Amino acid sequence: MRVLLALAMSAILLAGCGKPAGQQAVNQEAAKQDREVTFQDSLGHEITVKNPKKVAVLMGSFVDVWQSAGGTVSATVKDSWTNPNLKLGNDVVNLGDQYHPNLEQLISEKPDFIIGSSKFDAQTGLYDQLKQAGIPAAFFKVDSFDDYLSMLKIMTDITGRTDLYEQNGIKVQEQIAQVKKRADGSHPRVLVIRVASSGAIKVMGSNEIVLGEILKDLGAENVADTDSSIKGDFSMEAVVASNPDDIFATTMGADTDKAKQAVDKTLSSDPAWQSLTAVKQGKFHMMDKFLYQIKPNANWGKAYEGVADILFPKQEGTK
Repeated sequence: MRVLLALAMSAILLAGCGKPAGQQAVNQEAAKQDREVTFQDSLGHEITVKNPKKVAVLMGSFVDVWQSAGGTVSATVKDSWTNPNLKLGNDVVNLGDQYHPNLEQLISEKPDFIIGSSKFDAQTGLYDQLKQAGIPAAFFKVDSFDDYLSMLKIMTDITGRTDLYEQNGIKVQEQIAQVKKRADGSHPRVLVIRVASSGAIKVMGSNEIVLGEILKDLGAENVADTDSSIKGDFSMEAVVASNPDDIFATTMGADTDKAKQAVDKTLSSDPAWQSLTAVKQGKFHMMDKFLYQIKPNANWGKAYEGVADILFPKQEGTK
């Protein structure tokens, strides 16, 4: 009798276990569909989104963040097509320039979530109209890796892809922590310049560009941070007076070749430039704009490594 009872109980338990397994998958999908995420953007707006399907992104580097979180893009601005790292389908709508996105077209696309930049007044100025249209819009500021990590967390909360937060966030954070250990306390004095496609050259402070943020985080001393007269429009006289240990440059704009030509024409041909110790010692470094001008996002670790390899090269035989 006891054996029969035990068998009967086992059959009930097995039947019960089989049903919830299938039901669990259904419940998980239902939970995903019903999940609401409420968060604050960089402007302090409280935003609530629920499993958005049509997402418009008003900045190329933020397309990268959204895709790194497992999201897909329905509409974006034209600079997104200049970034070879982004994957955009043929049906993605072009909303025009990121500095002046087409509001009428944006609303006509009926997105259920918009991701914008808090740095552009032309974007943040759309907030009230988008709110009136019933479209949740969030605006972010990403100047450092910590900013990126915070935004990625919100994006992966929305998509439900905690695995991608681990892969594209936490693991990158661990990679950066290892790279920072290579800093030897020498605090090299560096100059950071940005060259536009137009040929304009500017000296950048640490907080004005990704490259500057990384150099600062690795212990380098930016000469424009300690002498504000150097910052801004390039002055050969001021640069020669500062005589940095290393010079880092990156380009800005769609035509990288034109920017590099400006370097050759304006700088390389100038005897004063050639007199700089950094130039004589081969310490003028042209850096990839997709890592050091445009936000590197999931490649922040790679960006840190690139700078560390220049400032603190690994000794032969070390890993």
